[in-house]
Amino acid sequence: MSWSDRTGVSVVPMRRRHLPGVLRIEGKVYPKPWSLGIFLSELASVQSRYYYVAALGRKVIGYCGLMVSLNEGHITNIAVDPDQWGRGVATTLLLNAFTVALQHGVSDMTLEVRTSNRRAQRLYFAFGFQPEGIRKGYYQETNEDAIIMWAHDIASEASLLRRQKIAQRADHGANGEAVEASDGATMQDVGEYEDRNGAITSECDVLDPRREDQIEYRESEPRDESGGSR
Repeated sequence: MSWSDRTGVSVVPMRRRHLPGVLRIEGKVYPKPWSLGIFLSELASVQSRYYYVAALGRKVIGYCGLMVSLNEGHITNIAVDPDQWGRGVATTLLLNAFTVALQHGVSDMTLEVRTSNRRAQRLYFAFGFQPEGIRKGYYQETNEDAIIMWAHDIASEASLLRRQKIAQRADHGANGEAVEASDGATMQDVGEYEDRNGAITSECDVLDPRREDQIEYRESEPRDESGGSR
């Protein structure tokens, strides 16, 4: 699957030739960037991993990864070049990820996001993700907690309509911030989940789509961010 939007940004499957651009963004937005070897390993897992890049001409300006396990999809990472923030690139990549997920029989989507990254959380709320748990110290380089978010029944009429509205805003030239603040993107009080993190943390193994009996764990666990947050 590949396509271009009205701004000239194209979304295409990630290939080895894109990796220099991907690694350039990694170094800009993450304190602990993934290595070339990790990306090559991900791209080799063709039965369960689906990676796409957003490109402006030949320049990679963002990318997104999806891991599929049974009927669950996990956004492994999503990042955008800081020079391109605010133009809806992350929104475009997430719309594509949902489309790819549906093509592979996914009904529920999940991701992790830093508790401090409200910008990314606004985007995820817009797509129907809701907090369902906390992973204590998930981001090891800073010992920051991750909020586990889920979007359920992504093939439902309500979920499809939500994304259709987001796509329409993007098509009409709304900037990235406007799209992220679309209808239904009400920010819940994440503190409610942080206050109960002891109870929620005990549920994380149940919530995790990467259960050992379904898919292998990797030494460097997936992370997710619209502008860089792991």
